[in-house]
Amino acid sequence: MKKTIIAAICLLLGVVESNARERLNFDRGWRFCLADSAQMSSPSYNDGAWRLLNLPHDWAIEGDF
Repeated sequence: MKKTIIAAICLLLGVVESNARERLNFDRGWRFCLADSAQMSSPSYNDGAWRLLNLPHDWAIEGDF
């Protein structure tokens, strides 16, 4: 009986562990424009002219040193 309970607990913990983590890749599809405007925060703002880049990226490399 104890072995059955322990096996059931281990099985449940394994199911919880396997569902507890999901990996998502946020490195692709970012757009960049070295500018600032209040309109850019709007969800309907058209960023189609912005340059596509992949992460990691640092905005500081876009300017003069």
